[in-house]
Amino acid sequence: MTFSVGLNLANRIAAIAPVAGHLWQREKSLTYPVPLLYIVGTDDPLNPLGGGKVNLPWETIQNRPPVEDSLKKWERMLGCGPQVQTARGKGVLEVTYDQCVKGGEVEYYRVAGLGHIWPGGKNRLPEKWVGKPSDSLNATDVIWEFFKAHPRTPASNSIAKND
Repeated sequence: MTFSVGLNLANRIAAIAPVAGHLWQREKSLTYPVPLLYIVGTDDPLNPLGGGKVNLPWETIQNRPPVEDSLKKWERMLGCGPQVQTARGKGVLEVTYDQCVKGGEVEYYRVAGLGHIWPGGKNRLPEKWVGKPSDSLNATDVIWEFFKAHPRTPASNSIAKND
């Protein structure tokens, strides 16, 4: 849903921050550069980094795409240059693409050992389904800081009013 909002409401929002999701839409383009922050766990059994088979309690999905496929689509839409990787400590890798010729930027966090659970949050589902929690990164704080750093400018707000 978050990627869909970014695509379909690009001229009305400041940024998006999906956590362990995919960009399922094909043949789309951004009408306005929307910065993206993305967070995923390295041990997410429902959204594996490398894609592949996913065993849900009620079915098996054979061909989940790699996480990087969704990120690459967004990077291409923003015209981003080379990535910069930074280890943040406690098993968190930050990958940034901030030289995007069409505007915006992409930040991507991989949290070591994290399953399909809100980073820094509590797990309320069986670990055998969703994997392990991690307090190495507080997603709420990281996303809030990202959103504060990417407000809509007055010029872009006037664009939204013309829709």
